This record gives sequence, structure tokens and C-alpha cells, in this order.
Amino acid sequence: MIRIEWTSRAFLVLETLPQAVAFDIVRRIDLLPNFPEMGAKLDSRFAALKGYRQIIIKRNYRVIYD
Repeated sequence: MIRIEWTSRAFLVLETLPQAVAFDIVRRIDLLPNFPEMGAKLDSRFAALKGYRQIIIKRNYRVIYD
């Protein structure tokens, strides 16, 4: 079973966003246990991010997960 674990920093940022954006982010993250590959593979020049995925929300917000 896949488990979603929010960081305290993520919660702080989420609280500062407009309510509609925050709800959209939470709604999309809630889909990850059933669709873990829904985000695109993160193509990064930083080795620490290799293997991670990303979800772009409303063109201005990016959620990175593994």
C-alpha cells in the first residue's frame, strides 16, 4: 500500500495558497495511491532528484514525489 506523507513545510506552503489551488493540490495528491505514475518523470540535472516524479498544477505549482 502506498502512503502519502506530507512534510510540515508542505503544510505551511499549502496554507498560504488560495483555497481553490490548495484544494486542487490535495485532490490530485489523494489520487497518487491509486495512480502513482500519473506524474511525469522528473528530468533533472540534479542527481538527488533522479527517479522522482512531478505533477504540475495550474501551471504555477509543482509537486515532486517519489
